[in-house]
Amino acid sequence: MITVFFFEILQRLFSDAGVLGHVQLAEIIVAVSPTTTDNTHKLSQINKVQLLHCDNKGRAAQMNEASKIAIGDILVFLHADVMPSKGFIDDIQKSLIA
Repeated sequence: MITVFFFEILQRLFSDAGVLGHVQLAEIIVAVSPTTTDNTHKLSQINKVQLLHCDNKGRAAQMNEASKIAIGDILVFLHADVMPSKGFIDDIQKSLIA
């Protein structure tokens, strides 16, 4: 059941944090471990979302593999158990300009 929980949290993250509608956001890479059996594959149907099936398990492996295919200059790693505030992308961009 916990894998379904993470899938639902990712859906809420995309919706509640305003991620999908952000104009300057180039892509969202959802890196999943090789043992993932939940509904995460459905996220790839969402515009801007790229699903990456990682070769190795663990957060570090997923972050390394995702960073290799990312097209952006600024990378933000969020995990399924994190719910940032709605303007977090703008906050990150502002802090890098300052």
